[in-house]
Amino acid sequence: MSTAVIAVVVIVLLVITGGAAYYIGTSNMTTLTNTSTLTNTATTTATTTILSTLQNQAGLAQAECAKQTNNVCLTIYSTMDSGTWANDFAPLFYQDYPWAQGKVQFVALSAAQLSTKTISEFKANAVQADVVEGTIGPYFPNIIAGAIQNYTSPLLPQLNYSKGDYDKNGAWTVVFQAPSDIVYNPTVLAQLGLPVPTTWADLGNPVYKGHIDFQTGTNLATTGSVFYWLYKQMGNASWTQLMKNIAANNPTIASSGGAVTTNAVTGQVPIGIGSYNDYLTAKATPNATVGVVTPSPTLENPAVVGIAANASHPQMAKLFIDWWISPTGQSATAASGRTPYNPVLAKSLGLIPPGIPAVNAWGGDISTVFPNASFWASVYKNLFGG
Repeated sequence: MSTAVIAVVVIVLLVITGGAAYYIGTSNMTTLTNTSTLTNTATTTATTTILSTLQNQAGLAQAECAKQTNNVCLTIYSTMDSGTWANDFAPLFYQDYPWAQGKVQFVALSAAQLSTKTISEFKANAVQADVVEGTIGPYFPNIIAGAIQNYTSPLLPQLNYSKGDYDKNGAWTVVFQAPSDIVYNPTVLAQLGLPVPTTWADLGNPVYKGHIDFQTGTNLATTGSVFYWLYKQMGNASWTQLMKNIAANNPTIASSGGAVTTNAVTGQVPIGIGSYNDYLTAKATPNATVGVVTPSPTLENPAVVGIAANASHPQMAKLFIDWWISPTGQSATAASGRTPYNPVLAKSLGLIPPGIPAVNAWGGDISTVFPNASFWASVYKNLFGG
């Protein structure tokens, strides 16, 4: 990541053609905008409202936190890794709320664990989580099970959230995007005499037999989102044939989404359906051999956050969600190498593939696909196993 991201950040909230946009940079990057823009009345009003809302919620959260006797007043279940919390999120969160220092418990979970652990604790009346975060596929079973309570952040209007990017009942809000890509090892492909795949359909080419992997499609995460978008574009007959062609290539089911990129870098499995954020991380590693193709359009799989039903610390949970979607929380997201919800910030920092339009891989079908997730899980299991 650039030093402009990992340094102490200055965030400027702009109102551009009716939509909010973030820019991030160090304190000497004043050329991002001019004085008249900074003093724009709409910008000032939005910024004041955001700060006021956060301050009011912080007061409620601090009072709630002060009542705890076990020194933990916020527990977060997340599919992000613990290093991301410690290095990117915690410093900025504690900078804003120093009274919360050391009182946040971050629990890193796999996509599968996100639902099984949250639901089992809810059913046992032993809820541990306050905040639950993951991509929409692994997250949604928690809603169906009743393990998520509704909360709609009052900041959404100021941040110009689109209606499709938060649940109308308050069960989830998008906090970042996970763009999908085809990741590959150019050295290994050259050794094998194989061309670089350039489209999703290329993964059905028999020349790639034994050389592809991806995360299981059954949890409707990265792989599931790509395949669902293809289904909507191709229609059932053509899509089914492509899936059979990919299955005939004997793809390996990777242990996680991140493992796909790792397998490509190491050459263990040189081609995979991965995440652009993982590619950027791998590319930044010295001497890493990795390439990426992002078929157009860029398919984004939303990562969402919500509050656990019967959470012990609902005020702290509300504060954390408000903070996460605020400019400072989104800067923490960018610092972690993830793609912030706001497209202007994401583009300016190179956290989405350049020059390629981006779309939500699920389109407007979140409310219909995920209540029927078992159907799609069985389709993918029958095709690929895992």
